[in-house]
Amino acid sequence: MRSYRRRLQGARICTYMPIALAVVFFVAAEAKASAANNAGAPPPASRNINNSSSDIGFVDPGFAAPPPASKDVTISNGGLSVTFNLGWGAVVVGIADANVANGLNIVDSHDVGRELQVDQFLFLKIGGRRELMINPTQAGAEGHQGYYRHPKGIVFPEKGSPVVHWSAGHHHFQAVIKPWDYDTGKPTNWVYVEDVRINSRGVARFHYTFHNHEPKSYIMGTEVPTLYSDRTSAFMYPLISPYSGSHATRRQGNISKWPVKLVTGAPSWPQPGITSKGWIANIDTRDHLGIFYTTPVGLPETFGTFPGAGVSDKLPLGKTNVAASGLTSYPGEIYSIKFSVLISTPRKGPALISEQPPAVFKISHNVPPKTGSKQ
Repeated sequence: MRSYRRRLQGARICTYMPIALAVVFFVAAEAKASAANNAGAPPPASRNINNSSSDIGFVDPGFAAPPPASKDVTISNGGLSVTFNLGWGAVVVGIADANVANGLNIVDSHDVGRELQVDQFLFLKIGGRRELMINPTQAGAEGHQGYYRHPKGIVFPEKGSPVVHWSAGHHHFQAVIKPWDYDTGKPTNWVYVEDVRINSRGVARFHYTFHNHEPKSYIMGTEVPTLYSDRTSAFMYPLISPYSGSHATRRQGNISKWPVKLVTGAPSWPQPGITSKGWIANIDTRDHLGIFYTTPVGLPETFGTFPGAGVSDKLPLGKTNVAASGLTSYPGEIYSIKFSVLISTPRKGPALISEQPPAVFKISHNVPPKTGSKQ
């Protein structure tokens, strides 16, 4: 899932606290609203979890193992379905549409660094260089990393980030997650609130809110989001943004021939970065399937594939992401990302995703500490 470094066995690729009361009240209110929205149809489940994690043990061969399927929770409108895994920080392990490619799911979930998820990279400047200090990651901590040499030789089982609360209706899922640090497996002082709802048109609306309770200020980069997918030999993105100027008006009309760039031939990661014009897609050309998602206009995007049988059993393994970098994250920061996801064919997908509301990355609270306070 990394834009700064990718979590693949054998390679390191560089590119680019307690829950606050406010979060608890937010969850309670949202859970109540969810129950009201699903009146007459009992939700699949709702539960508090006691900070447990899912340890799956050491994994040596090529790529790791997926999370326990017994902890999957799926919401669906009868066409689109989104599957979350409670053992791995309620991360998205499946997105499929019954009307496209017979409901094939190509989201890759063979280690905690993949899937569709979000994270932060927190740096400090030490000796004139940026050093990665903490990497809160929604799915969890890798643990057994052949390419990673911790100063103290720490090796531990791959484990999922704790989900402290979750609720699910037929079309709506919400969770509160306390993410692990990806490299050390230690708790971080971040809280994620994940909210996903499938609308009547078969589009999943994602809304993540991030709460920073770290005691120090950090230089931050954040992936909002990243997506790993199997069978991905191509990528697609718009050549002009459907959200700016005259194009916004055109978007309301016939956009079946919206100008796009289709990059084929399983290009290697990372391809030269592009600037988001509103959306990007991982394309499985063999099955005529694409996962399309909106991205905040103006943020950098990256895409590409990872070769070799050691990274996936359904090659090519592809990745896309959008990242905000060079930010300063102060204690108490709150920020959010809203974006849409849908499944379609390479022919129909560009028009459908261009009709969706633009993705929004928003920092709602980030106040520098008072002069003289300890950092």
